[in-house]
Order: sequence, then structure tokens, then C-alpha cells
Amino acid sequence: MIFAVCYVGFKQNFTAEDFHLETRTAQKVETENPYSNTEILIDKIRVLMEEDQLFRKMDLHISDVALSVGSNRTYVSTYINKELNMSFSDYINNYRIEYAKSLLSKQNNTLSLIEISEQSGFTNEVSFYRNFKKITGTTPNRWLHEHASEC
Repeated sequence: MIFAVCYVGFKQNFTAEDFHLETRTAQKVETENPYSNTEILIDKIRVLMEEDQLFRKMDLHISDVALSVGSNRTYVSTYINKELNMSFSDYINNYRIEYAKSLLSKQNNTLSLIEISEQSGFTNEVSFYRNFKKITGTTPNRWLHEHASEC
């Protein structure tokens, strides 16, 4: 059991320096509270996802999004959970699947499904297939076959 805890801790990409940076950012945001108006937060997150395509980063965490928009995890999480009625992972996976569908539907697509899943930000093929089916109701292969005439 101790080995398992140590192994998981070793595999984490979140360092003490990240925690310190996030804590300072969160304290600064809480004192200034620039996001009392959720419109600003909504716009910053949308730009981050749609224009900067941060969702394509593998192992993306809510703290990465919070730091990128200059907020903290609580504000970002509350916005996504309450305003969009979904979890952070569902929010990110929706963007990833839409991006994967755009890659699948490109003419002369020579990418394999594994390459598409990686370019979309998924860390493994199983996660890609599971989320693709959850969001679209079908597998990537079946979706590609059904939309082949549109490509």
C-alpha cells in the first residue's frame, strides 16, 4: 500500500513550486476579485480553448486552465460546474472530440486513430474511444464510415 502511494506521488506532474505559484495566484485573485463578473472568466476560458486550443495538451489539469486565465481552480470549477452543467473533464473532452471529428473529416486524412487521439490531447487510445462513444454515441470508426461521404 505504501509503495502504491509513493508510486502515485512520484508520477504526479504537480510540484511544490506549482502549488506555491497557484496559491500566490489564488490569494492575489481573491483579494482583487477580478472575476466577480463571470462574463470575463467565460470569455477568457473560451478564448483559451477555441483559439489557443489548450485542450490539446495531454494531462491538462484545471489548475493549468486557472493559471492561464489568471484565476484559481475554485472560480474555474464553479463556472464549469454551475454555468455549463458539466465536469471539467467532460468540458475538455467535448473540445477534444470535436477536434478529433474535424481531423477525421478532413479530405485526404492520412492520420491513424491513435495519431488523431494524441493530437486531440488524449493520453491513450482507450480513453479516446470511451469518450468518443460517450459524446457522439458511436465509435470513431463507425462515425468515420457514416460521415465518409461528407469528407
